Amino acid sequence: MSCCDRMAAGRLASAASASQLGASSSSVLRPGHASLPEADNSLREALTSLSASSERKAVAMVVGLIGPGRVGSELLRIWQQHAACQTLPLHGVLNTRHALLSAESLLADSSNPPPPGTAGSATDRLLTRLAHSERQSITAFVQQLRSLRAQRHVLIDATASAEVAAQHSSWLRAGIRVVTANKWALAAGHDDYAELQQAGADHDSQYLAATTVMAGLPVLSTLRRLQCSGERIQRISAVLSGSLSALTAACDQGEACSAVLLQLQQQGLTEPDPRLDLSGLDVARKLVIMARTIGLQLELEQVDVQCLLPAELLAEPALDLTMHAAQLNRHWQRLSEKLSGKLVYRADLEVLADGSCAAQCRLVGLSADDPMTMLRGSDNQVQITTASYAQQPLIIQGAGAGIAVTARQLFADLLQCWQSA
Repeated sequence: MSCCDRMAAGRLASAASASQLGASSSSVLRPGHASLPEADNSLREALTSLSASSERKAVAMVVGLIGPGRVGSELLRIWQQHAACQTLPLHGVLNTRHALLSAESLLADSSNPPPPGTAGSATDRLLTRLAHSERQSITAFVQQLRSLRAQRHVLIDATASAEVAAQHSSWLRAGIRVVTANKWALAAGHDDYAELQQAGADHDSQYLAATTVMAGLPVLSTLRRLQCSGERIQRISAVLSGSLSALTAACDQGEACSAVLLQLQQQGLTEPDPRLDLSGLDVARKLVIMARTIGLQLELEQVDVQCLLPAELLAEPALDLTMHAAQLNRHWQRLSEKLSGKLVYRADLEVLADGSCAAQCRLVGLSADDPMTMLRGSDNQVQITTASYAQQPLIIQGAGAGIAVTARQLFADLLQCWQSA
């Protein structure tokens, strides 16, 4: 990784840890401190009710949601409007500061369709209740959900938090199924990744993470099928960032980098801190996940990542797209002047003859007839070259970013947990 990217990895990790845990707070969850404060009377009452309910009858599945931020809130809206809402319960929600637990499904008040034009009101009411609920640590929250008698326990991680992802292995070891859009665990260091894989295998716990690469598009499942069929994957080239795809396309049309980023941020197509996108590390993590999916041993530090940020902006507490507009635009101009053709931020994975691989993520200039230059908006694309797809690579393309598509795939993974034996 370049110097810029090493700086980005250190400074942006803490920003990512708090970025999507909840919309109303900037504080960070701490794994410890499982005891409940003395003042948490309403929470204690809810937990007592939960315990009594679980003693009476084991339910089919207990589900908890961690991170009702942008993606998590949209997931709740999808859930509440789905036919499964009446039979697939949500017993707990946790953000950075508050927990909401109920013996009955928190979605129960949406069993009857709301009046026209108020489809989101049930979710809004739930989030308001959460904002006024009691404090609880993530460890205590998970323990209380786990204490409920059920055939299956499921935790949904809708955050972008490294701190939350670090607990995935312990959840799997406890027999909890995990549904996640959080990339940190799958792109962690070798030992942590191996522990995650072993925990899932030893305890037969599902780990559903289709949304970690290109949101709802069937990328990881396709790679697994190719691998299982004995297909030798030779090369993967991909546009893996919806925000960078939209950015390069707009800048090719003469728009200012800072103005485009501001618009993308307002549309929910960037991370809360756009530096996570511009550092290239988000793309690199996705490339690592894809490589590991096909059995390659690749570490994030082994990926040659080009950072699209001037180094001085990494030292800032936050990126202000108005205040730092001139610096961003000058830096982008310098980068683009070195390239000819249409700009694309491309990830490349080359599988070598000895079974090792070479990986890089860089801004490149491509000819106008290249399929990657024909993407629209925030679309993503992956090209997979194999022995069977040697002349013409297998291409998967579509909306690979965005709140709605990510939340929809999370819900699809949740339904898979619910429907599985």
